[in-house]
Amino acid sequence: MARKRAPRRQTWRSWTAGSRSTPTPSNRQREGLRSDIPGAGAAGGVGFALLAIAGRFRSFALRPGIELLMEATDFKARLGEADLVITGEGRIDASTAFGKTALGVARRAQAASVPCIAVGGGVEPEGIEALAAVGAIAVPVSEHPQSIEAAMAAGVAPIERCGERLARLASVWLPSSTA
Repeated sequence: MARKRAPRRQTWRSWTAGSRSTPTPSNRQREGLRSDIPGAGAAGGVGFALLAIAGRFRSFALRPGIELLMEATDFKARLGEADLVITGEGRIDASTAFGKTALGVARRAQAASVPCIAVGGGVEPEGIEALAAVGAIAVPVSEHPQSIEAAMAAGVAPIERCGERLARLASVWLPSSTA
């Protein structure tokens, strides 16, 4: 039976330690401290903590990590030269739909009409659906259900076999180049 997570709760007093005013809902809204702001839940709530102190910095901006990654890697230029995009994620699951890197890469690949394969250490139906919605195919590294401990103990062999499967798939899918 799967364990259910308790809802995350923010303690406003901890974010405003040393503040002269007691945080009330109206004060929080006025200060922009809302947990529903995109990115506020990132990294276990670190995004929210940063939003709480954002006013103390002149040029603070909370940006999705995928945007930063795309800029740092010059992804747009590289995508323009690609015949196929292969991206990866430790786990492709329901949270993939909320902006994991694999989804950001797949969205950009779809916009450029480049096929995309997302490789995951573990792949769940919700993650497959999220990626399929943008035209990407999810491929698991694991060849059968197993615990994280068993997957780690297997070493690199499953990754190598996944790479071989991807190469065979690409050789069927992509036009062969003639030089």
